[in-house]
Parts: sequence; structure tokens; C-alpha cells
Amino acid sequence: MKFPDLARTFKELSGQGKDGFYKGRVAEAIVELVSEGGGVMSLDDLAEHRSDFVEPISYTYKNDVTLYECPPNGQGITALMALGILDILQERGVIRTLDSMEHNSAEYLHALVESLRIAFSDTRYYVSDPEQEHVPVKKLLSKDYLSSRAMLFNPSTANPDIKHGYPAHSSDTVYFAVTDQAGNGVNLDDIPQEFHLLIFA
Repeated sequence: MKFPDLARTFKELSGQGKDGFYKGRVAEAIVELVSEGGGVMSLDDLAEHRSDFVEPISYTYKNDVTLYECPPNGQGITALMALGILDILQERGVIRTLDSMEHNSAEYLHALVESLRIAFSDTRYYVSDPEQEHVPVKKLLSKDYLSSRAMLFNPSTANPDIKHGYPAHSSDTVYFAVTDQAGNGVNLDDIPQEFHLLIFA
């Protein structure tokens, strides 16, 4: 089996580094494929890409094993939240310990699937580009919040009414926007450890 296009791409990457991916032939093919699928991406989008080194997020399972994931806007937080919900369900005796369940049994899969459904209901709502929107990672992964979310778990049936929770419900955030008759305005968003002020005319 031969993959000449893939081989050519690897050669370009080895010779040109990241420019071999974010500019030129490969970038053009990516933009074309995204456009054909109805997406919106330009060559400039790829050329202006930058990679950031980020601090991982984590959850310590059973007070013993710490698992790390990349922070949002990736979905690693979903896995950590589901793990936290499973941890709490086991601590409370709502479910048996995972290692005591038969692997892939109905009981085992129900616990995993429902914990993931609860976690996804939050991450689909809250996870976005952290450079554009505040993602309340610490609150989403807090024991208190995960405990409240674990209450949605029904050990005998799927819960049809899972909706996102409210980890950021507090009096910590101040927001206001003002405009005048001429269309000038100010938008203030004061989130703990952050401050955003947007003035537009």
C-alpha cells in the first residue's frame, strides 16, 4: 500500500517546518476541503495560526491518580468532568466501583454514558475560545459543582432532561454596556482576575 500524497506532505513538513502545513499546497487543500463542506476558512486564517504553550487542567480521581488534559477550547475538560462525576457517584455509593463492574456490561456502560452526557451538557454550553469568552474551568471541575451535577444521574434509566448547569452563578462578575444617541458606547466586563473594557464609536 502506498500513499504518495501523504509521503509528499511529510517531505514538505520535514523540509519547511510548520510553513509546510500552514502555507502553500497543504493549506490550500485544507481551505478547499473546509469550503466544500460549507465551512469558512481562509489561507490567511492558517498563515496567521500560532501555537500556544498552555497549562494543563487536571482532576484527581479517588484521591490517588491525577489525570491531565489540555484546557479549553479542547474537550479534555469533558473527560475530566465525567471522571469527577463517576468519582462522586462511587463515593456516595450510587454506583458500585467501576473496577467491580463487569467491563462493558449494561451497568458499566450506563454509568459511563450518563456521566459523559452530563459533562457534555456543560461543555457544549460553556467551552469556547478562551481568548474570546471566559470558560469557568475551575468551577466546572470543582468538587461542589461536580457533586451537584452527579445528582442528575439515575442508576436505573437515562435522564431525558439533562441541561447545562450554572457553575458561574455568583456575584463575582459585573457587566454593563452603555450607548449614547450618536452610537458611541462602552462595554465593561469585570470577571475575577480579568478586566475587559471595549469602547466603540
